[in-house]
Amino acid sequence: MSTATLNYVYLPQQDNFQIKSVIKSAFKKEEVITNPNLCLSLLAEMLDLSPKVVSHVINKEFNNGFNELLNKHRVQYAIEKIEEGYLDFYTLEALGEESGFNSRTTFFNAFKKETGNSPSEYWKKFQELPE
Repeated sequence: MSTATLNYVYLPQQDNFQIKSVIKSAFKKEEVITNPNLCLSLLAEMLDLSPKVVSHVINKEFNNGFNELLNKHRVQYAIEKIEEGYLDFYTLEALGEESGFNSRTTFFNAFKKETGNSPSEYWKKFQELPE
């Protein structure tokens, strides 16, 4: 038997759908996505599933890897904070930390990838919007 066969995870489509739903629910929780220590194995443990199954469902059903999916949710959280006025009182670095990012560089790169703008560019454009 080849290594590829050994690493393959088969889940019936119904199971994929149920697990996808559970993962979506987890990523809607602020305390989950803003946890700077969140990793695939911790998420799997929280969901009482194997990391292999969680990884498989994220890749297949969300068309992303775990880190990409997590960063998308963290960037969305940061956008909400910007639009609530967070940067009127705190720094961009604090926003990155608040959003669960472990480094300024990762925060800025993920933000730019998702929005096409750096966090500061996004904030500036947001401030220029008519009320």
